[in-house]
Amino acid sequence: MTAKIATLALLCSCAGAMPAPTGVTAACVTDNGIVILDPVPPGYCDEIQGVEDRVFEAFRSVVPYDARFGSSKARVKGWAVVVVDALVWSNPGGGSVLGQTDCDNRVIYVNNNRPATSAFGHELAHAIQNCQPTEPWVLNGNAQDYYHSNWVPIYTALEKAKLQK
Repeated sequence: MTAKIATLALLCSCAGAMPAPTGVTAACVTDNGIVILDPVPPGYCDEIQGVEDRVFEAFRSVVPYDARFGSSKARVKGWAVVVVDALVWSNPGGGSVLGQTDCDNRVIYVNNNRPATSAFGHELAHAIQNCQPTEPWVLNGNAQDYYHSNWVPIYTALEKAKLQK
């Protein structure tokens, strides 16, 4: 039941936007160029690098290549990650969320769980997709909304990486 609630919270999180961070410094930059903004707990940078590695490995083996998205690693370079000092927060678009992707500002917001149990893997998938659905959105059993259209392979990849869907 908890996993289903968490998944629902993540599904609602991707369309709304929080204010873009300003005046913050980088705690670290991942191998693929994602900037992790301060403040973060000790060890967070190493942990998020491990999660990023698992996501890319799982995507290579599960998610079909889509030429519209080009190189996954190139697409995420320059994105920023902000750790929100909360487990759950209200999404400007409605509902409570554990993570959020601001596509316009190229910022991923994640809750203050450790990276492997936060929404980072899920939100990173949106960045990898360049915030585009994998298929045109149609209301069917595989599409919860526009941003998660045909996400069955992505959910499979996140499961393979042992990350929150």
